[in-house]
Amino acid sequence: MAERKPILAVNKEQAERIKDYYATFSTAEGKRVLEDLKKEYLRRDSYVKGDIWETFRRTVCRDLIAGIEYMIYLADEQIEVEEDDGGT
Repeated sequence: MAERKPILAVNKEQAERIKDYYATFSTAEGKRVLEDLKKEYLRRDSYVKGDIWETFRRTVCRDLIAGIEYMIYLADEQIEVEEDDGGT
């Protein structure tokens, strides 16, 4: 069987954040919270005709939930932790 290649190279800090999101949202409680957030904030379209601020708020909520799901996905996949060479 071929070895899976890393899908993303991250630094140590990013790897810790990914682990933290996974540890939080992979528990039974975390899964329930994420499902509750989805029900609350993804139950309708993001676009609200004539209300740019409500459209913006809904879009931000959608993107936040997508960000959480992406972090969980990354933790399930193989990531590569880059060594920090101390440079900028």
